[in-house]
Amino acid sequence: MANEFKKRRTAFKYSIGMILNGTPKIVDNKFQFQEINGIGVLRTNIVGNVVDKYVSDQKPYSNLTLDDGTGNIRIKAFADNAQTLMPFEIGDCIKIIGLIRFYNDEIYVVPELITNVDPQWLIVRKLELIKQFGQEAYENTKAQEIIKEEREEKELDQQIEQENYNSYLKNKDEKSKINPNEFLQSSLSSTNKPKIEQPDVEIEKIDFSSEKNIGGALENQEKNEDTSLKSTILQKLKDNDIYGGIDIDRLIMDLTAPVEDINKLILSFIEEGIIYEPRPGRIQLL
Repeated sequence: MANEFKKRRTAFKYSIGMILNGTPKIVDNKFQFQEINGIGVLRTNIVGNVVDKYVSDQKPYSNLTLDDGTGNIRIKAFADNAQTLMPFEIGDCIKIIGLIRFYNDEIYVVPELITNVDPQWLIVRKLELIKQFGQEAYENTKAQEIIKEEREEKELDQQIEQENYNSYLKNKDEKSKINPNEFLQSSLSSTNKPKIEQPDVEIEKIDFSSEKNIGGALENQEKNEDTSLKSTILQKLKDNDIYGGIDIDRLIMDLTAPVEDINKLILSFIEEGIIYEPRPGRIQLL
């Protein structure tokens, strides 16, 4: 029994692009690991340059954006660990060993160890990864995948637009066809050729001001609903603070608002440093 111990997961070396191109493994709506080249990766060892830094003025939360030439990823620190990112500034080259996390369609890293290194380490790491995985795998960045998805979405939108236009022309053509029976009856009932007359009516001017008022009312209603949802989520977090927070799935089930709106507000709260994730899938007030 004394020889038993909890094995620490390996911190795999990858480029940022390779991490982002991996596939999140989700079980029961909870992130388990990032699958990269057939391997389940939870801890990683990456090297890159700091290109952005954010520190919350109100809550203990900070993040760094790291770039290694194949993509960029955020390094997030919450609560007591927020201070660990303070010594590092934009332009620093750093090495990080940390846990991969996935929330709201974003892959990020929670740091365990972080240190400044010589920029030459970027070249060393690149050569290591190219030797292990090959040039193509190393340079297969997330940006290329995003461009491909945007191009496919644009082509799909154009296809739908063309189909709608074709449907419109077809309906218009069908409506313009003359019923032969109706035309024959009309011709027999008149000895003269049909005479087309312009209707002698006055065209009323349409007042669009009411539409603007309606639009403004809808906009105010949406803002009120957004504020109400924010208050409701914060109150739920306050009520469950003594229990160490609340699961996101439980929060979604308790609320009647759209899941997309709830996730958007949760992400906003995390970025503002109002809440944090003590563990994947669970949030708590800072």
